Amino acid sequence: MSIDLAQFNKIKDALEKAQTKADRAKGKLDQLKEQLRKEFKCPSISAAKTKLQQMTKDKAQAEKDYNKAIKEFEETWETEEE
Repeated sequence: MSIDLAQFNKIKDALEKAQTKADRAKGKLDQLKEQLRKEFKCPSISAAKTKLQQMTKDKAQAEKDYNKAIKEFEETWETEEE
């Protein structure tokens, strides 16, 4: 199987476009990793996932605590108003 010059150039162009796209994706990934390191002190994506899980748990607990405090506040003031 041999290819002619037009087919070769078409394949070459497709490969160059794919390489450019891959290079951009790698650059974006590197940029995001650097942002994780700077903003959240996460040295890796694995560490970022772990931190996200902990932050999600902390948020849920804070919401529970807040709702409990509001309920206690409302109950206290409703009782005193009567």
